[in-house]
Amino acid sequence: MFGIARGMDDLVYLNGSASGIGGGLIIGGSPLRGTSGYAGELGHTLVNNMGSRCHCGRTGCLETEVSLSRLLAVLKLPRADQDELEIALGVSRDPKVMREVQRQIDMLSEAISNFVNMFDPEIVILGGFLASLLSVGRERLADAVRLRSMSSMGHSVVIEKASLRSRIIMVGAAELAFSGLLDDPAGFARGATGRAGQSRA
Repeated sequence: MFGIARGMDDLVYLNGSASGIGGGLIIGGSPLRGTSGYAGELGHTLVNNMGSRCHCGRTGCLETEVSLSRLLAVLKLPRADQDELEIALGVSRDPKVMREVQRQIDMLSEAISNFVNMFDPEIVILGGFLASLLSVGRERLADAVRLRSMSSMGHSVVIEKASLRSRIIMVGAAELAFSGLLDDPAGFARGATGRAGQSRA
């Protein structure tokens, strides 16, 4: 409704934070929820069967192989917001940092190509620290996704950063709070007037 995917009916959204990687899918204009509402647990997609153990009990999950904590460790930073991380990654010429960025981009491309093959989205949107990885490795990520995706889909899918950046959580919360007004402004106004009249009575 508000971000870079306005007007698109098929998309994959991935957000990276200190607690892991989550996401969501809109297919044919409708959110994909799943039986229990966990259809967006994209962070537990397998990307490296020789990788690190994930807290979920599996090995080589996306959120274990692609993580903010690993980036902060090689940058020797205790913490960083998205803008600070992007700058630090962009200016660093440390071979260790560059190797880790390339490794994470390669793991991320493995997951994205799987999502492209499964869902055939118009766009893949990256938020949080994943957007920072895209900023410093857009060409490497796009090339890897093209190579690993079915050709007709991999060549056409767009990979972009979430345009709302740090405001995304607040905008989403506000949208939920004001969903009645947004869905039916005239009806919402009538309902508010009626409630006000009843309370005065």
